[in-house]
Amino acid sequence: MGKLLQNFSIPLKKINFILNSYEKRNLILLSVGSVVLSLTEVFSIGIIVPIVILFSNAEKFQTGKAFKLLYQLTMARNLKEFFFILSTAAILLFIFKSAYNVFIFSKQQSIIGKIYTRLTARLMQDYLAKPYSFHLMNNSSLLFKNIVEEISRFTGSYLNPSITIMSEAIIFLGVFLFLLILYPLVTLSIVLIFGIVVISLNILLMGRIGGYSIAREEHCRQIYVTAAEALSAVKEIQMYDVEKYFTDKFSNATKGYTQSLVKFNIASNLPRPILETFIFTLFLLGMMLSVFLNKSFTDLIPMMTVVGIVCLKLLSSISKIYLNIHVLFYNANAADIVYDIISSSDLRREEISAIDPRDLNIEEKSPSLHLKRINFRYETANSPVLEDFSLIIPLNQTIAIVGKTGSGKSTLIDILMGLLEPSKGLFYYRGSVISRNNIADYRKKIGYVPQNYFLTDDSICANIAFGIYAKDIDHKRLEHAIRVSQLESFIKDLPEGINTRIGEKGIRISGGQRQRIGLARALYREPEILVLDEATSALDKHTEEDFYNAIKFPGRPLSVILVTHRLNTLEHADHIFVMEDGKLAAQGNLKELAENSPVFQKMTNQKIISEVSE
Repeated sequence: MGKLLQNFSIPLKKINFILNSYEKRNLILLSVGSVVLSLTEVFSIGIIVPIVILFSNAEKFQTGKAFKLLYQLTMARNLKEFFFILSTAAILLFIFKSAYNVFIFSKQQSIIGKIYTRLTARLMQDYLAKPYSFHLMNNSSLLFKNIVEEISRFTGSYLNPSITIMSEAIIFLGVFLFLLILYPLVTLSIVLIFGIVVISLNILLMGRIGGYSIAREEHCRQIYVTAAEALSAVKEIQMYDVEKYFTDKFSNATKGYTQSLVKFNIASNLPRPILETFIFTLFLLGMMLSVFLNKSFTDLIPMMTVVGIVCLKLLSSISKIYLNIHVLFYNANAADIVYDIISSSDLRREEISAIDPRDLNIEEKSPSLHLKRINFRYETANSPVLEDFSLIIPLNQTIAIVGKTGSGKSTLIDILMGLLEPSKGLFYYRGSVISRNNIADYRKKIGYVPQNYFLTDDSICANIAFGIYAKDIDHKRLEHAIRVSQLESFIKDLPEGINTRIGEKGIRISGGQRQRIGLARALYREPEILVLDEATSALDKHTEEDFYNAIKFPGRPLSVILVTHRLNTLEHADHIFVMEDGKLAAQGNLKELAENSPVFQKMTNQKIISEVSE
């Protein structure tokens, strides 16, 4: 019993934590409404009693004190008129009960819907605010599953059953007390039998339902991951003719998911037919016993009618309570997921620096990006990518960072953009320490064009002014970004111009045009620092030359940070940093490195850095 109570207290604690005060207040009001609904259930059953007795044994009705009082209250002139008044009242009461039941259910679903809307938006906001390192460690399809699937399960198959259990428990209690007052011995016998059957079934099935829940969660995860991977790799799948592999993988996950769901549905709906059988058997056994004891049918009919009606109502409530308990525990991991996400969203990470800024001799207005004794290690790595790493990058110049795969250059770029937080060390921009307090403002100064950029299934305009409402777009900045990224002639040739939709991931346009849109997106922000991570790799030499000339214009200083493997691109760099094994191996201009740096020379010899054809 103690374990059972604990199992019920845990859901209530999680619901209390996840819901806000407004939602909890609405649930309390819903509980009050359930009490009223319980009273209407009792009255609707209670009014049947005098009708049945009057209809079956009018003489007994006239001798009962309670019935005499009821007769006087109605001010009926005869039994027929009294019967008519009671019947009319019963009909009106049942109509009211049905309407009120619909009202309570509608309110319940409205509350659930609003909670779903808030929580999905909350999780989306929370995931987007998570540090970049979090997304490096988590599969995006599973995060999508949490937002869509798990919130839906929490509200529809965890919170909703909890409310239903509460409502039906109140109704059950009211009807039980009513029957207990009328027929104490019969009531206790019925409830005892119900209890034995339900507890036995619960012991038998609850463990299996927990297993079905674990299997469902695992197969659901496989469905989301496999579908996301397959639909993102259609080109490769068709080229290598491996459609069957991915179809089978998805089908097996779906089959496992369906089997666990079918088994759960069978287990959770098993009690009702068993309880119905018990009730029907007990009902007939009671009648047989009464006949054996020579009881009068006239006396038995009212009791058997009332007990039968009440038992059906109790059966309905018990079945709903039992079913929803199983639904709640089957979907308990959805509540765990939502609870963990919301509870962890309030955690605050340590500040970026473990060094006192006063220990560093840096001028307050130093025109540079300055990394001082930076340490960084990925959670899954045994050793740090960068250790005691220092670097000064002059502003308003074009600098390049080169290195072979695994040298640490990508990690360095992510730190410079404020996406990754070092575990140790300080990061300065123009003499100010970059920390959690000002990281958002710092990122606004950066324009970023990655090697694999993201394009939405929207217009060219919406993709350039990424994340900005149409009414807020600055069209002068938009035109400037289009001109510098050399998209003008391409857009002019399109029937819908800048409003042309480019398809998912820009699939309806060429790779070069996709890259230009990525460049235009970064330039639209009018950044102080422009980070180009292999951003011009899809451009020919002359187009690339025109682009670099276009972004250099007087009156607007711009610092450009290049990550590239092309010698042609390095010709535009004023200064080059060479990375090797997480260390700064060399630096200088292209000529100096080509003549004096063995590391750089080795990279060119191994074609890690190479010339691009005309």
